[in-house]
Amino acid sequence: MEAERCALAGTDCRPLLLRWRAGRPQLKRDPLGGMLRTIVLSILGAALVLTALVTFRRHRQDGRDQVTIRRGDSIAAALEQFARAEHRYPDSLRELVPRYLPSLPPPGPGYQYWRLWRPLPGSRGYMALESEVRRSGLPLDSVMPRWELTACTDGVMTCSPALYRSSRGPTWIYEN
Repeated sequence: MEAERCALAGTDCRPLLLRWRAGRPQLKRDPLGGMLRTIVLSILGAALVLTALVTFRRHRQDGRDQVTIRRGDSIAAALEQFARAEHRYPDSLRELVPRYLPSLPPPGPGYQYWRLWRPLPGSRGYMALESEVRRSGLPLDSVMPRWELTACTDGVMTCSPALYRSSRGPTWIYEN
C-alpha cells in the first residue's frame, strides 16, 4: 500500500541511505587493478621513506662534518705557516706540533684519523704526471696539489669514505 502511494505520487519512498546507494555507480572489482595499485603505492611509500632517511643522514653528516672541517682548517693553516717558515711542507702532521699547533686536533665524530698526503718528487707516478703536465704547458701546481689533508672514517689505511681538502683551495670534498 505504501509502495502504491509512492508510485502514484512519483516519489521514491525508500529510506535515504538506500536511495543514495542505488544512485551510485557500481565499480567492478578488479583484483589485478587493486594489486597493481597496492604495488605502486608501496613503491612510492618506500621511495618516500628512503628519501627521508637519506636527508636525515645527510643532515646528521653535515653536523659531524662541520666539526671536522673547522679542525681541518686549523691544520691547513698550520701547514701553510710551516711552509712559509721552513720553505717546505712537513713530512707528517707531527712536525706541526708544538710550534704551529699546540696539539693535533682529532677529527670530528665519525672520523678516526687524519692523513696527510704529499706528492713525492722522484716517484714514478709523480714523474709521469709531471712530464704529462709539462707537455700540456700548464704549471705543475695547477694540476697537482702540494698536499691533501684527509679525515678518514675507517681504522685501516684505505681511508674510505673520507672528507678531504687540498692546498689548491679551501673547499672540503666528501668522497664515498
